[in-house]
Amino acid sequence: VFADKNKLEKLNSIVHPEVKKEIRNIIKNTYEKDPESLIVIEAALLIEDGYKLICDEIWYVYCELETRINRLMTSRGYTRQKALSIINNQMSDDDYKKNTDRVIDNTYSNEYCYKQIDGYFGSMNKN
Repeated sequence: VFADKNKLEKLNSIVHPEVKKEIRNIIKNTYEKDPESLIVIEAALLIEDGYKLICDEIWYVYCELETRINRLMTSRGYTRQKALSIINNQMSDDDYKKNTDRVIDNTYSNEYCYKQIDGYFGSMNKN
């Protein structure tokens, strides 16, 4: 579907409203049990589908283009062309950065990524 914009829009219109509905239910049920819970959502189209209305913060996990392509090829067996077709159907890095509260650079090691996340959580706990 990533090669056909109309098919991708059709798929997104079917899948994402149901995903968002389920996420809202999970949030509601979780907070009913424990109002102090921390809920992390990983989902496509968070910005495009208006998740900012139901999330306290939106974080963007960034990765340099070539690293992203190589990871998709390695972890999912995609060709370079398929990886690029997926990436090219996403918002630009600049658009993500403008529309998120925090950016995590995931280009390098897992340890480097975790250190950033720990730092963000540490700053949140001070507030």
